[in-house]
Amino acid sequence: FTINSLFYNIRTGKVEDWTGRGLTDLMETRLIVTPVDPHETFHDDPLRVLRAIRFCVRLDFTLHNDIVQAAMSKRVHHSLHVKVSRERVGKELEGMLTGKHARPGCALDMLAELHLAGSVFAFPGSFPGDTGHVFGPVTGQILGVDYHGCCGKDGPEAVALA
Repeated sequence: FTINSLFYNIRTGKVEDWTGRGLTDLMETRLIVTPVDPHETFHDDPLRVLRAIRFCVRLDFTLHNDIVQAAMSKRVHHSLHVKVSRERVGKELEGMLTGKHARPGCALDMLAELHLAGSVFAFPGSFPGDTGHVFGPVTGQILGVDYHGCCGKDGPEAVALA
């Protein structure tokens, strides 16, 4: 994020802003922004979408509209589910929900609004390529978002989040 690309130069005693907007995003607009296209950023490292939410919630920042759009992308949801271990997702979720300055209600609302609940709280075997142990229909609501999955013996047949 632009706010993470600030460096303190010990020789000059000044903060260097390598993106040219990190200081503004941090001090003035209080905006979470990626220095490059967020779709690619989140596809390459899907855990960053959860970090964006954690920073937003804990620091009382706003997500840039491009991040919101990318976070709602099915490609990013799929990448988060298949590329990131449940342990890492759980650790990031724990950072959103507990500790100093945590606002769990706000974090869960953001996960629901961005339609990430199905990826964050996914059932094993509920995405194509999973080798989980769930067979048959998996339906219901996760944080207010309808979830419909169907897993056959050879793997998932369909997954949809409304």
